[in-house]
Amino acid sequence: MLSDGSISLAWSRLAGWSIPLAFVLVFVKVDFQPSLTIHGASADPADVAVLLTVLCALVQVRSQGLGLLRRSLAVWVAAALFLAFIAAASLYPRLSDSHYAWATHLVTAAKFGEYALLAPATAVLVADARALRRLLGTVAVLTLAAALVGLLQFCGLKIFEAWPPSAYREPSFAGLAPLGALGATALAVGFVELLWPGSIGRRTMLACLGAGTVCLVVSGEAAGGVALGAVAIVSLLVVGRLMRLPRRGAALLAALTLVCALGLVGLRGGDIAQFGRYVGVLSPNRATTANVQTYAQRTLMYYIALRVFESHVLLGAGWQSMRETQVYSPVLPAAHREFPNQPAQAFPAPDHTWAVDDAYIQSLAELGILGTALFVGLLVTALRLGVVRTLRGPPAGARVALLGLLWLLVAMGIWAGQGLTAGVAFAALPWFGIGLIATAPASGSPGETARAA
Repeated sequence: MLSDGSISLAWSRLAGWSIPLAFVLVFVKVDFQPSLTIHGASADPADVAVLLTVLCALVQVRSQGLGLLRRSLAVWVAAALFLAFIAAASLYPRLSDSHYAWATHLVTAAKFGEYALLAPATAVLVADARALRRLLGTVAVLTLAAALVGLLQFCGLKIFEAWPPSAYREPSFAGLAPLGALGATALAVGFVELLWPGSIGRRTMLACLGAGTVCLVVSGEAAGGVALGAVAIVSLLVVGRLMRLPRRGAALLAALTLVCALGLVGLRGGDIAQFGRYVGVLSPNRATTANVQTYAQRTLMYYIALRVFESHVLLGAGWQSMRETQVYSPVLPAAHREFPNQPAQAFPAPDHTWAVDDAYIQSLAELGILGTALFVGLLVTALRLGVVRTLRGPPAGARVALLGLLWLLVAMGIWAGQGLTAGVAFAALPWFGIGLIATAPASGSPGETARAA
């Protein structure tokens, strides 16, 4: 029979590993996980891990109180308002649009909200330094595994839904955009150690820098490159404000950022060239207008989304509505006139309902000015909190806040090339980042932090 001490120890270990477990499972593509579907709603191990994490956090809060969460009240209010608006935006379109699939979209809103619970859970559970070390170690190991699988796929091994060699990019076991997000996330961990030695640990840093570079480049995720650029600039500016930057660390950071940029341009050179042909910078060829070209087609979908926004300025057309025929079809005649050289398959249709691959433009179309203001307000609130706690917090807390700030920037960069999609890794990443920011203490001063560092 287990004693109270044994049960307490087992629960403590479970709570300490719950965040790393959730991080791993949200980055493993759902296609490779068993799932259970009931009345159109599906659940998979990632959902179980997230809910387990929330349960562990609730137990922790019950014993320690809400003090840690109260000091980040502004970000929780901003998050609650945004999530409440998404829930409402899954219902109110039905008042004017009888075809709007409110039940389906309410499920995706709930899934999006489920991942948001990772923010307060992370704030509570990663306050323990050992849990933070486990999380960062898990990021390193997971990124190494993803990089190895991605390289094997790139070499022609057909595993985990590998893309054909002619695609020049691979998804590993995560998917293209999540793999790029994972690579940029790991690089952010390594950058913190490069600029602030002693923050992470040398072995974790080396694993994150090497594997993160491989994951980002192999994914070919251009938005991941944008995210990494933001991470590099902000980390240099923020740490440079606190202390004198180590020359070797700053130089290596710049070199790795350049390597990733060159690698992404090399892998996506064909798509970039076709977009150049489309806009007239280069001479067009038959494929320019006969085939769907990535960046030209994205531009087309941005146009359609913004035209939908013009018709639904205040509240938008409804959460996840851009894939619904009755929403985009009124705009199609104007889109055909504006993009006469695009092939028919580039335009949305019932048999290929293209997404809007930009969360900010999608937000305007689906949530309107009000919902987008809440979305941007949440991001700005979290960014401000991250900067303040990095610059003004005590050293240990400042490092955690910086890490959370950089992870949030990764998510924001990925959202520039991906939509507001529920149940994918980059939908969980901003909440991990916000949680790290929230767990960092706010006391101290810039001078105190710099002297202690």
